[in-house]
Amino acid sequence: MKIINVLYLAGLIIAGAKSSIILDIPDELCWAKKLGYECCKKAGKPAYYTDEDGKWSVENKEWCGIVEELQPQADPNCWAKVLGYECCKKSPKTVYYTDDDGEWGVENNDWCGIIKPVEVTEPVAITEPVETTYETYEITTETTYEVTTETTIEEEPTEPVVQTTNVIKPTESTIEEKPTETSLEEPTEEPEGPLTIRDISSKELIKEMIMGWNLGNTLDADCSSWMNYEKDPIGSETCWGNVKTTEGIYKALMDNQFNVFRIPTTWTGHIGEAPDYKINEEWLKRVHEIVDYPYKNGAFVILNTHHESWNHAFSETLDVAKDMLAKIWAQIAEEFKDYDEHLIFEGLNEPRKNGTPVEWNGGDQEGWDAVNEMNAVFMKTIRSAKGNNVMRHLMIPPYAAACNANSFANFIYPENDDKVIASVHAYSPYNFALNTGEGAVDKFDDVGKKDLDYNLGLMKSRFVDQGIPMILGEYGSVNRDNTEERAAWAEYYMEKVTEMGVPQVWWDNGIFEGEGERFGIFDRKNLQVVYPSIVAALQKGRGLEVNVVHAVEQEPGEEPTDEPIEEPTDEPIEEPTEEPIVEPVTVPCWSLELGYECCSPDNTRVLDVDEDGKWGSENGEWCGIVDSDSECWSIPLGYKCCSHCNVVLTDEDGKWGEENEWWCGIDSNKCQ
Repeated sequence: MKIINVLYLAGLIIAGAKSSIILDIPDELCWAKKLGYECCKKAGKPAYYTDEDGKWSVENKEWCGIVEELQPQADPNCWAKVLGYECCKKSPKTVYYTDDDGEWGVENNDWCGIIKPVEVTEPVAITEPVETTYETYEITTETTYEVTTETTIEEEPTEPVVQTTNVIKPTESTIEEKPTETSLEEPTEEPEGPLTIRDISSKELIKEMIMGWNLGNTLDADCSSWMNYEKDPIGSETCWGNVKTTEGIYKALMDNQFNVFRIPTTWTGHIGEAPDYKINEEWLKRVHEIVDYPYKNGAFVILNTHHESWNHAFSETLDVAKDMLAKIWAQIAEEFKDYDEHLIFEGLNEPRKNGTPVEWNGGDQEGWDAVNEMNAVFMKTIRSAKGNNVMRHLMIPPYAAACNANSFANFIYPENDDKVIASVHAYSPYNFALNTGEGAVDKFDDVGKKDLDYNLGLMKSRFVDQGIPMILGEYGSVNRDNTEERAAWAEYYMEKVTEMGVPQVWWDNGIFEGEGERFGIFDRKNLQVVYPSIVAALQKGRGLEVNVVHAVEQEPGEEPTDEPIEEPTDEPIEEPTEEPIVEPVTVPCWSLELGYECCSPDNTRVLDVDEDGKWGSENGEWCGIVDSDSECWSIPLGYKCCSHCNVVLTDEDGKWGEENEWWCGIDSNKCQ
């Protein structure tokens, strides 16, 4: 019994889908019909299974019987013709895809088979052909590693070779002998018209990137638990407190030498039901509009899937996750098929086993396998799409996108595609850059520097030293009223990653106030750099001319300049009237009786629902989500409810408060 790689089988399925020769099969020749199956209508389908009935392939996600009598004969001068394609006429040719049939290039906006030259060192005697019997192999188990070398079938199929690393070998998983369906979609036909994208490797592309900025807490906001997306399909853009995105934001940042913009996007709540998972047209139009803001100004744009509830790295949900991933990305790829190399797709954000002890510590076998499989589906989906997607630059993360030795060691990077970039997030050192709890520090000292150097070393050895292009998709340091320390950290960090040739994208969630993750450095409403000393440090660390424009006159925390003291007037000082402080009505925490705390008011992300209620997660533990007794009156108007009861304004709609520099409705049911 032979073992065939699962992803190798997936590659064969895609390869079979390339055939454009449609066979006219008479009923009397379709032997599979009496067994309840159709016969394969496309010529050149490879056999994945052989039994006493005949040879089986896959078509339209179902098994189909191969009618061998009707298969076209191969052209000895062009192996691709039997699959309905010409062979490449120009040589040498860039390899864009490799499968069981051979290597594929692109000519005249269509696939073409690459003919390898055969070197003959001495005359070979011609002998009569000998009939070769091929052994039939049953598909059983294999790892989810991708094929990294070609398998040439001569007299007997050999096992594909997989990429190896000095890590624990992934455990095996079984697949059904004859599955009724597969999550892999057959690729669409190639588009008409010439490609409008440069044929440049990702290693060369990232050299054109200067420094980047994330549009955080905006399109990635998930308010589906309380906001009516049907009434306002694009209202979630501002539901986490940020202002509506404008082109001016990107122009101001580009004036400060940023030229890479990541647009984190949550599609949950904006997609239809299975099996199509159709993206809401208004939402896709708004995403497209925001992508255009930096793209049409000549910047690089990274578009992804972000705070999704369906792509967690669990084996029991993996099949659904892969199906949704393929369906959603196929629609995104079609929407942007004509965009050039300045638009990059990032398949997953931080895929991990949410709410488990291994969520953030590097993962385990189940998580590694799930992430690698989802990455593979994402890459195949984009490569099978129309237009420029055949050469689209793609970003794929290791487990949780974490800078962690285990996560890195179990990450599979494809070796037959030079337009794939590893995506890593590193808020390092943790206690200085990210931690808001016990152990947090506000000084970037020698201990922190040592921690950061260690993580930089992990990135260098796993990616840079191995010639794998990498982008630091998220990094930053929270504001602890320590601007000087943050600037010193930013310059050091930027200098080190610049030496490594790694572009970096600052996580800016637009938050400047409160006690949480205050990563904001740019005021999107007033189009101003709030912390010019940090931006200057980034420019200096990058080796750029330091020139910060569109900046506030005075950074938060700076000592005020010497202004003339205004003499007091003799006017009587009016004593302020005291307004009673209204406390919100507390909603009982139902989950305490079950041994769990309730989630914080801003944490409304539902991970599970049972007979007790809705559940979320905080600090690696389950928490109960408390629902309001009634929908807040301000939600239909496009504003969320306040988490407090402090009234700023009253109009004909109701009482209004302010939160994160944005209006919010005062809920009269809670504030009495």
